[in-house]
Amino acid sequence: MAEPATSDQELSRAALAQRISKLLAALERAKRQPNRREAYHLREALEMIENERYVDAEAAVIKAEHLAPLPAHVAKLVPTNNVWGIKQIREALDRLEGREQ
Repeated sequence: MAEPATSDQELSRAALAQRISKLLAALERAKRQPNRREAYHLREALEMIENERYVDAEAAVIKAEHLAPLPAHVAKLVPTNNVWGIKQIREALDRLEGREQ
C-alpha cells in the first residue's frame, strides 16, 4: 500500500526543525550556550513555526545562523536579556514536533 503524500508544509516544518536541531548540536559541540542574538532569533523561529509561518521562520533561522543583530525595538528590552539555553530551545522544539518530555 502506498504511503500518504506528505504536504509541503509538513516538509517545511520538518526541514526547519532539522536546521534548528543542527544549530543546537553545533552549539553543544562548541560547549557554549546560545548568545542573545541566537536565542532571540531561534525563539522567533519557533513561534513562527507554531503559527505555520514557515517563510518567516526560515528567515529567523538564517538570522540565528548569521548572528544577525536584534531588531532595534527589542534590543534594549530587559526580557531580551533572559536568554534561553539549549535545553529550553530543544524542549520548545520537541513540543512543536509533538515529542513531549
